[in-house]
Amino acid sequence: MMRKYTRQIRLKEVGEAGQVRLAAATIAPSASRAWARTIEATYLRAAGVGTVTDAQGDLHVDVSSLDIRDDAARDFAEGALAALVAMKKVLGA
Repeated sequence: MMRKYTRQIRLKEVGEAGQVRLAAATIAPSASRAWARTIEATYLRAAGVGTVTDAQGDLHVDVSSLDIRDDAARDFAEGALAALVAMKKVLGA
């Protein structure tokens, strides 16, 4: 299983111990819009998060400062950012 995540394990912010923490984590996608939550869940699963639940959490990320005019692009950015924030929280970084 760990072989799948070799590239991110090489990152000092993740490492092998961090990957183990991600695998043991349960994270509820928290982006504000449904499509953004779908993107967030996809990123979290791809990163090896153990359980991605359907419940919406209380974390809020704001991408309004990015000046993205397209709704789909905004949802994608919000979902990706929310996934990174959630993983950073699990990794304690």
